[in-house]
Amino acid sequence: MSIVRRGRWPPLGGGGAPAGIPGPADEERRRGWVPLAVGSQVAALVLGGVTNLFYARILEPEELGQLALVLTLAGLAMVLTELGLHNWLTRAVAAEEVGVGAAAALTVKLAPALAALVAGAGAGVLTVVPAWRDALGITAGQALLVPELAVALALYQASLTLTQGTGAFRLRAGVLFTNALLTVAFTAVALLTWGSVVAAVHATAAAYVVAAVWFIARAMGGEPVASVDPGLTRQAVHEARPIWFNTLLSYATATGDTLIARSVLSLGDVGYYLVIKKVAIAGLAPLTALLPMLYARMSAAHDDTDRVRRWWGYQRWLAVAFAAGMVVAGPWIVPVMGALYGERFADRHVALLVLAGALWLQATHDLLGYLLAATKAFTAPLVANSVVAGTSITLAVVLGDLTLSQFGMVLAAAHALGAVVMTATARRRRLDVPRAGLAGSVVFAAAGLGLSWTLVSWPLAVALPVAAGALLAVAAATLLDTGARERMLRLLPWTSGGTP
Repeated sequence: MSIVRRGRWPPLGGGGAPAGIPGPADEERRRGWVPLAVGSQVAALVLGGVTNLFYARILEPEELGQLALVLTLAGLAMVLTELGLHNWLTRAVAAEEVGVGAAAALTVKLAPALAALVAGAGAGVLTVVPAWRDALGITAGQALLVPELAVALALYQASLTLTQGTGAFRLRAGVLFTNALLTVAFTAVALLTWGSVVAAVHATAAAYVVAAVWFIARAMGGEPVASVDPGLTRQAVHEARPIWFNTLLSYATATGDTLIARSVLSLGDVGYYLVIKKVAIAGLAPLTALLPMLYARMSAAHDDTDRVRRWWGYQRWLAVAFAAGMVVAGPWIVPVMGALYGERFADRHVALLVLAGALWLQATHDLLGYLLAATKAFTAPLVANSVVAGTSITLAVVLGDLTLSQFGMVLAAAHALGAVVMTATARRRRLDVPRAGLAGSVVFAAAGLGLSWTLVSWPLAVALPVAAGALLAVAAATLLDTGARERMLRLLPWTSGGTP
């Protein structure tokens, strides 16, 4: 008999919140989840920025490119072999349909074993086929690092699955923070001592494993890891296929872009891309970390009209916050990048701005996806992610050799098209998404980005007053709008007092 008691929770594609996101009926858990989720993600991204600093200061651009490719290949192996089990089990454990011991059997035993098998096979092929390895630009020794890192990633994902599924949000926050902190410490020691790509990968893998093992043990609460149940495995793999496909496409658009970049950029530019993208991600962390929370609140809305109203308020807020943030950052981008990462990265400030714009468009695309998911349209993100991945690959192939800034524009175009597909899907589902308003928010964000671009080249004595004036104008216009002010306050968990 299957470990899962069938029928007590809806199958994938039905109702309920996606894995790891508390549902609207679970008010107390959601209130505890929000500050922990946002805080731990932001802290992890900030610590990731410190790790990024060590990479940029110690490794050469070509070595950074090799590191980016090893990280990407390991992530690809993990995503290919996790089969959607992590999302499925998170939801099943949360619904008390699968015991934590049975879930650990699949996440701690099966998933890492499959990752080792696939990554090992891929590394073996790269080792014996020099042409493929040379096309990527990595060495045989670096290719052999992929299985080690893939297994470490699988274990780390297991720790997130078990802590999310059991509702141990403090433990989940601890996983994120501890892993980020250990990565900084191990990377600093490894690079300052040996200063190589191999040392950096070993440090990253060690941080994943130590954090994962510690928090898996705590999430298990003394319960032993069960044997892998074939019946449960078949059921999980069958029902998790839609989410697995979406995960693969999400990976292609969020992390697999490094492989696309390698097809049009030099190995050194791929290294610059690794560092600059991480800087942009860290800069946008206060905005992007809010997206799951916004989904939870849209899910709690009374009807689709209320969901669209909330989405539109959040979309406007994200546009204003992004534009204001870019204007404030503009005068400081070159001096701060030069001081932290060196002049070679400061000279690529245009690429940083372009990638920041692309990531904001991705956040807009994702927020539309959350709106559709809140209405139970779970296949829409799958279609949109397919469009984004296909557009990125097609434009890269058609355009050929690109500069780093041009590649950022390709990503921006792909995410913009993904947002268009999401909007069209929402309209077909009779959601009154304001197309003109959405386009206006994009134009507003682009205007902030454009002003930031201009301020980069101005002397600080001129740029700072202009930036301050623009910021005050935006703040005044926003605060005069009572509805906008209330929405902004409600985004703060400690002032909301519940669902807006």
